[in-house]
Amino acid sequence: MAPENATRQALARVREEVERHLWVARHGVGKVGNGATNVKSLLASEHQCFKANLRLLQDASMVIDGDEININRTALTIFGKMSCRINAGMIHYRESVVEALTDEGHNIIDVYDNKTRIILEKQITKQRDDLYNAECENVSTADTSHLTPAKYEALQQQRSKTTTEGNIERKYKLEQRYGVEVTPELVKKDDAGYYPQLRLCYYLTVGRAYVAERDRSLGEKMLQAKSAWLPDFNGGQKSLVIHALEKFNIPDFIKSDRSLRGSDEDLVQMANNALSVKWQVKTVLDITLNDSDTPIVILRRFLKKIGLKLKYKGRDGTGDRQRIYHVVGADDGRSQIFQHWLAKEKEKEKAAA
Repeated sequence: MAPENATRQALARVREEVERHLWVARHGVGKVGNGATNVKSLLASEHQCFKANLRLLQDASMVIDGDEININRTALTIFGKMSCRINAGMIHYRESVVEALTDEGHNIIDVYDNKTRIILEKQITKQRDDLYNAECENVSTADTSHLTPAKYEALQQQRSKTTTEGNIERKYKLEQRYGVEVTPELVKKDDAGYYPQLRLCYYLTVGRAYVAERDRSLGEKMLQAKSAWLPDFNGGQKSLVIHALEKFNIPDFIKSDRSLRGSDEDLVQMANNALSVKWQVKTVLDITLNDSDTPIVILRRFLKKIGLKLKYKGRDGTGDRQRIYHVVGADDGRSQIFQHWLAKEKEKEKAAA
């Protein structure tokens, strides 16, 4: 979702003197950094992640002197201030947009009574779903048989594209990204953030041996340039996130067929450990925890990072009758994708040997 000022700018591009009908969500989706609205907190999290990532690269036998890495602190401070402004706007998104439009001199007419709201929501939802389903279908059926890596790169650089060319470009990217048949369902999952979740799950499980080398390769580019833009560098490194998930024993909780109860000793211990370092969990994993969260709720939030869920299965037959949960979602075709990624890793290793 665009920041509130970008939404207003898009509206201003309609130059004709006509009524503009606008629906704005109450809360924005997406945030910058750790989502903080305080510059000190946001930049502190970036610096902490940077130092932790450097330590992990050094543990991977990469020689790095942090004092030799140039950080543009002026630009970083400006980034922090702008990010906090965006994050603040996302909290009260509708209010921010409407208030700013009023300040610009627009005449705002609120027609959002209960009856109109129900009608509008139904119409908007139906139109949105119909258009989106058609778009996903068109992407999945696009013909990419003629596309080569060189032609794809040229298509990417092409400034003006037809709808057909855009669908071809998108499908080819998904084919290269996942290595499986592109279906409308895969297009939708990719739009919903499936890829970063899947990559984390891959590196946490079958691809664990390749995490250090991946991050070291990215770190070498920074070392050669002797400069680092902290937000991009931190966002590109995976070792810190994987170490954090392992610290909270997430690999043990995703073992197949395990029955989980909120009273399980290791689950309670994991939850207590996570609550004791809430700020660090937010900084590294972008997960917000509250003291009132139960172990099951906390586990759910960790599992969401790797695209998995907890499903309620029932209760114990006697005694305290604890609720029983199983981890689900691993049967979504990710095994085939993981095998494709593993094959590419082995090809890369063979080429480098």
